[in-house]
Amino acid sequence: MKKCLDARFKGELGRCAVHLPLRPDFPATSFPTTYEVPRVFGKANVVVYSYQYLLDPKVAGIISVVVFDEAHNIDNVCIEALSVSVRKQTLEGATRNLNKMSQEIDRNFYSAHESMKRENKEMNSVLTKVIDNADILDHCYILQ
Repeated sequence: MKKCLDARFKGELGRCAVHLPLRPDFPATSFPTTYEVPRVFGKANVVVYSYQYLLDPKVAGIISVVVFDEAHNIDNVCIEALSVSVRKQTLEGATRNLNKMSQEIDRNFYSAHESMKRENKEMNSVLTKVIDNADILDHCYILQ
């Protein structure tokens, strides 16, 4: 017997002829949630699904044969699935947030830069004292 999963209808078998439990804790009368469907694709021998699953990268690599029903809709489905519509207000808000982040990064960079300059000056001061007192030391190595 073949395992069959119809991902288009929740709780319905649609055109599937056979439906078996996909795992022991998955009763034949239940159906996976939308989030579980891509995981169970690999466990079925036959999968009937909508175009949206075909565009899902996790599913695309699993499927070896694809039969299109209503293929005249593929263009519209692909355009809709891979298009984004954004309001001008959303873009303006995102721009404001990016500007704030940029200013914060610049401020933190300047602060870190000043701190490093101060520490470098202190280290040079210590190194100068060591060099000035090198005759007191038995061995003095200056690394640059």
